[in-house]
Amino acid sequence: MVESTKLLSQVLDHVLNYHLSDDHQQEDEERRRGREEEEELQLGRTINSLMDAAEAEAQKWGVSTSNNIVISYRSVSVKPDFDMF
Repeated sequence: MVESTKLLSQVLDHVLNYHLSDDHQQEDEERRRGREEEEELQLGRTINSLMDAAEAEAQKWGVSTSNNIVISYRSVSVKPDFDMF
């Protein structure tokens, strides 16, 4: 769960930083669309990975999947420094 949450945080940081950068504003429309599709696919894969990890952990420890997802959500929303793990 920690690794999946860390990956989700990195993907979200990357997307946010790019959209806030000048590079985003200067890209042509076709390139921007391609990049956004790529980001959407990566984010989807990352979320699916997190869901798979949450389900595996829930089965392993006998807890609900939603509890694991809430913990991951709160971890990402608080934005800890995952380099310390």
